[in-house]
Amino acid sequence: MTAGIFASGAPDPWCPGCGHTSVIRGLQEALERTGNPRETVLVTDIGCIGMADRLFTSHTVHGLHGRAPALGTGIAISSPPHVRVVVLMGDGGAAIGLQHIMEAARLNVNLTLIVCNNQNYGMTGGQHSAYTCLGVTTPTTPDGARQSPFRLCELVAPLDVHRVRVLANERGLVESLESALNHQGFSLVETMNFCPSYSGKYNPETLKPKVMRAFFEEQGLVFGEHPAGTAVPPYRFDPDPEPHETPLIPRQPRHQLDGSVRILLAGSAGEGVQSAAELFARAAMRAGLEVAIRGEYPVTVGKGFSVAFMLLSSDPILSPAGEHQDVALVSSVDGLRFTREHLPGIRRLVLDTSLEVPVPDASSPKPTVEPTDAGLAHPTVTISLYTDPQGSDASEAESEVVNEPALASIAIPDGPQTIEQVDFRDRGPKMAAFSALVPARHSPGCCRVASRFEGPRRYAEGVVGKSRTRFLIPGIN
Repeated sequence: MTAGIFASGAPDPWCPGCGHTSVIRGLQEALERTGNPRETVLVTDIGCIGMADRLFTSHTVHGLHGRAPALGTGIAISSPPHVRVVVLMGDGGAAIGLQHIMEAARLNVNLTLIVCNNQNYGMTGGQHSAYTCLGVTTPTTPDGARQSPFRLCELVAPLDVHRVRVLANERGLVESLESALNHQGFSLVETMNFCPSYSGKYNPETLKPKVMRAFFEEQGLVFGEHPAGTAVPPYRFDPDPEPHETPLIPRQPRHQLDGSVRILLAGSAGEGVQSAAELFARAAMRAGLEVAIRGEYPVTVGKGFSVAFMLLSSDPILSPAGEHQDVALVSSVDGLRFTREHLPGIRRLVLDTSLEVPVPDASSPKPTVEPTDAGLAHPTVTISLYTDPQGSDASEAESEVVNEPALASIAIPDGPQTIEQVDFRDRGPKMAAFSALVPARHSPGCCRVASRFEGPRRYAEGVVGKSRTRFLIPGIN
């Protein structure tokens, strides 16, 4: 291997004296002896060690707090055996993600986990972690840590996986890393150090390597390499030899769209926003359009806004990214709050009648919304395709001409070219999102969706151009 093939050349981002620098340089050297950047995936956790991404030329993935082992596990069990997966995390992340570590070790996943234990959460102010040794002083343990720490190598020992504990700045680090990288199955390398900006500053007597090692050994931490024993075979994802194929949506290219249209559907949790968007997307696909859809909602899930971004195109979609929305359909106050941030990029805004019309420019007078002919649509020719909910074949009905009603609209400066108001809640709040998609038309006959009840069954109709598809939607609420 050419020297430095794994090193990107970017400057080290850590504080002077940080053990992370020694670990990363040792890892680069060990990888150069054993691997290829194109066949190596580096997964980093949040924390100081997470800044290592840009120092490598290999594939890199940056995870959330403690989740790097879970990401690495997914990559390792689904990639070809020659792909090497390396996971980097600190002792803080290893505390948050301990279950992920133990699962990867229990399954003997083919990855190398490097935990840089510097005795604190270095990125957030030096708080003690679940691995901080007894007596270590930190900003949150001014009298010294009093709780016994986790001993990571000892925790995984009953699983008979390859494990090694070494000082971050000790001779033999590269060889320990190389041995772990060459191991087939789960391997753990725990590098021990003190953070020079926090735990080291609060415990200056421990910073010399010999004193540091003696301190950790007095705590009962055993250094050295422990090869794997009778661990289970490395776990890999084996796909079903006879995978169940998802039936494709039948396509009948009858749409009248030339180009693309972007639709933003914005409402509240419980209004069926995501269900309505999915139904609408299926109708568009059935009509022969390419579709990209992205849902967004807060972590509360059952409370707050719920929005869906939809892109419909008559041409292949190379990227769903875009800064504008051709039409935004807003059915609730939550949806309107979300939409206000996107007003400059919205060309047509359709609001529920219960909502106030937003004013893009605070100094401008509030526009008066009055019905005009701007909302009139040309007749839309549709062909109804009804699918029997009992499973019988679809039957084609007679063609019909549908004239859509006029909508209230007005053009205002520095914002949407058109603002309209429609009653989206005539069927109740739980069907507001489905009702909102009725006026979602960018050009005559482009696309719209309707919903209705028939006896005890709930149906929703997806209409795109000339093709209408009715789906039985069990359990819409």
